[in-house]
Amino acid sequence: MLRSFLLLALAALASGASAQTPWRASADGPSVSLDIAYGSVTDILFTNDRGEALGEGRADSYVGILSARVPVGARGAIVGSLPVALYAVRFNDTVGSIGATQTSFDIGNPYVGFATRPLAGAEVEAGVWLPAATGGGVGFTPDVAAAGFSADRENFEAYKTDVVSARLALRGEADLSAAASVRGEIAPVLSYYTGDLPTDGFGQELDLPRTNAAVTGAVFTDLRFSALALTVGALGRYEPKGGTDRYFDELFASGLAMVTYEGASVQPSLGVRVPLAAISASDFVLTAGVSVPLR
Repeated sequence: MLRSFLLLALAALASGASAQTPWRASADGPSVSLDIAYGSVTDILFTNDRGEALGEGRADSYVGILSARVPVGARGAIVGSLPVALYAVRFNDTVGSIGATQTSFDIGNPYVGFATRPLAGAEVEAGVWLPAATGGGVGFTPDVAAAGFSADRENFEAYKTDVVSARLALRGEADLSAAASVRGEIAPVLSYYTGDLPTDGFGQELDLPRTNAAVTGAVFTDLRFSALALTVGALGRYEPKGGTDRYFDELFASGLAMVTYEGASVQPSLGVRVPLAAISASDFVLTAGVSVPLR
């Protein structure tokens, strides 16, 4: 775990992820949603940009994603999201002038795209993440990237600094009965790093690429019990170059369970995500959200 966090900043130059919270089904009309996730990691060794240890401690990560969908014409919609991150570090002992506790709030990379439904039960979406996330943090890793990795690994692209990305998402859904449905998504992602590539990482010579290709995917089952809806499923990301720096695995997957109350104009939800494959900073991630259909 300690070595994993030392290498996180270097690995962040080459990974792809989905744009918005993929466990939410696409709304039929205009809508706004807010999702918040929390992850916590203990026994972290924080280092500076020279690889020197700053001290051990605990990190609590909170991320929020504000998403919106505005219909355009009979079949299209403009979609967008704005991620933010709160990263709180608590050192076991006071570290020089840093202090025992450090907290930062950062804006991630906003996403904007266009979605269309050419057929019933099918949707195509194309969009880009704009490079707005800023660097800086307690240690070598930017706080915004560390928070996103811990609490929202599936959407890590939204929290990386100096990265512009584009994706094309294909979605499908089908009703199994009046109370059950299935849906899925697959999305190739292409990323380009706009900053200065590091050539040295903790004494090791690096040769990192500026571009990275990945494919993200998800599959869910929705079960409805009167005003309650239960969503269970899995999310994943495949990166052919994911193991280049010996940190990211080529395949990462997590499972999700979420309950949503759909009996009001404001629809709250609670959920949990657990890692199924590859490295994960948190043993589990708690999520809470609210969706507001604007009809």
